[in-house]
Amino acid sequence: YNKAIATFDQLEIQLGFSEELALRKVDILDENGKSKEVIKVLQKLIAMYPETMRYRYNLASYYKNKGNDKDASKVYGQILQLDPEDATANLAMLDNPDNPKDEKRYLSALQPLIESDKIPLDKKILEMIPYLERLGSEPELGVPLLKIGKTLVQLHPNEAKVHAMYADIFNGLGNTDKAIAQYEKTIALNDNVYTVWEQLIMAYGQKGDYTAMATRAEDAMDLFPNKASAYYLYASAKISSGQFDEATDYLQDAQMIAGKDLYHKANVENQRARLAMKQNRYDDAAKHLSISSEWSMGQDPQSVELLGDLASLKGDNVKAMEYWKKAEKLGSLNSSLAAKMAKGSL
Repeated sequence: YNKAIATFDQLEIQLGFSEELALRKVDILDENGKSKEVIKVLQKLIAMYPETMRYRYNLASYYKNKGNDKDASKVYGQILQLDPEDATANLAMLDNPDNPKDEKRYLSALQPLIESDKIPLDKKILEMIPYLERLGSEPELGVPLLKIGKTLVQLHPNEAKVHAMYADIFNGLGNTDKAIAQYEKTIALNDNVYTVWEQLIMAYGQKGDYTAMATRAEDAMDLFPNKASAYYLYASAKISSGQFDEATDYLQDAQMIAGKDLYHKANVENQRARLAMKQNRYDDAAKHLSISSEWSMGQDPQSVELLGDLASLKGDNVKAMEYWKKAEKLGSLNSSLAAKMAKGSL
């Protein structure tokens, strides 16, 4: 380490200060935990090349990575003095931990930055993901998220990922029809992302359009023959449509494709339990749900909800309600769960 730094210092004396040598020196200093020296070199780079904004970004990021948010904010503030419209600095200042943020207000404040062509699209989407993940439990985030989604779709109408994000927002708010429209638009632009197909298929299931659910599941199987969920979702649509024989065959295929994946294996057993209940084979349904519950460690909302359905079919609505309430706490996405709980039975 010392020898390498001495070499760089000697080269600087001989050749003069250069960006390349300084950056190489920063890497070595950082690898050896010399934070103060790293900061000095970055500050020198800024002084030598004041119009090269990336060195200011580098220094701010370095401060932030080291947990020094106060000095990082100072650097971003300096950037904004030079360029008040700098999107990266504005975004960083909005996300300042020294100023605890109102999430809804924060998302609203992001709108001008979302509209900026200086921030890469992927960065905008990444900024939204944490809020999308919380949308189900924090519906108040819906209004600003919808505004952002609409803006991104208008700015990037041919970007599949934008329509997928917009669809996820509608999905999180329970607007199934609009979610489906955006998922369909996503696939029309790019049909190579399986998770979008999966969301679309499930959305048709939530809507109760089992014909479209089966059709889209079949399309997904053609494109992704090794995805177990395409097969058991197709089977689910057929079970809901009363086409039991075909459902049995596809559940067998899904089981083989699932291999040792317990998540998918548990979902196959859930569908087998649904099929057994439709055919009044309650003992078989109980066996399938016992396997599913074991593989999911009792944390799968669908298997818990189905245990409630089975209890209700057997006439024990008190037990059914216990299971349904647990399924709700686990985050069940089944739109019919609330109706069952309100009625107190199937």
